[in-house]
Amino acid sequence: RGIQRIFKERQQPMKVSELEAAFEERFGENIRVAAGISTRDYLLRKQNVFQFDEAQDTAYLQFNILAGPPIADPNLPKDESFVIDEFESLIEDLGPVCYVSALCGKFIQRNGISVTSVTSTRPLDLLKRNPDRFLIVGGGNVSLVKFRDHPAVVSAMSQTTGKAARAARAAQDAQLPVPDMVTEQDVVHEFRRLILQDGNESVYISSLCGRFLQRFRRPVTHIINSRPADFLRKYPEIFELVGGGNVRLVPGSAAGVGQASFSVEASSSQ
Repeated sequence: RGIQRIFKERQQPMKVSELEAAFEERFGENIRVAAGISTRDYLLRKQNVFQFDEAQDTAYLQFNILAGPPIADPNLPKDESFVIDEFESLIEDLGPVCYVSALCGKFIQRNGISVTSVTSTRPLDLLKRNPDRFLIVGGGNVSLVKFRDHPAVVSAMSQTTGKAARAARAAQDAQLPVPDMVTEQDVVHEFRRLILQDGNESVYISSLCGRFLQRFRRPVTHIINSRPADFLRKYPEIFELVGGGNVRLVPGSAAGVGQASFSVEASSSQ
């Protein structure tokens, strides 16, 4: 970390001899004593952090390290407050929305130690304990409270809310009675209903199949005897495949969905 700090301050590659002199002047001891190996061997061992040109005998920081916020003072105690400050600096630099796992990886690169070894707790739990600074976005993402109104944060939060709502609806659907017989027309009606329920432009076919399984306790392929995509192609007046494993409703095909003959609804009303 002391070497990283020197490179951050100099902002240019250095000869190994220059680096060794700067380190000894700054920290009062040489790199060999601090690292237990020669400077060149240390730089080669830490190629994920340093660029070392053996021919030119020069070294510098890897770009992904150089591009981050300034390295913290290596003399600071490595405690929970240190981790929180590092996370905040990294989100400010990389954000406004970051994967928690990516933050942990950056922390190791910059400090040579893992978050859990410092805090003895899960990173996500640490972030949740500091709601005055961090905003849990969902999906393994985090932002800062001060970025709450940023468009990227608002969008990420709305996506998470949408997933939660879909999960709640699926759980409710799973409580409905399951009929003894389900036909292909029932599959058509259910897929159409689910697409309308989502309210999005298109829906993953795999998502429809998963939700059908949760609702009816049987795979849709046991009813249609074909690939789901091929089944949907049989109804071009209702479904349109749009690529990427997605499907949407043909404009106008949603009309009358509530009046369709659906054996499941009939069964539940008996």
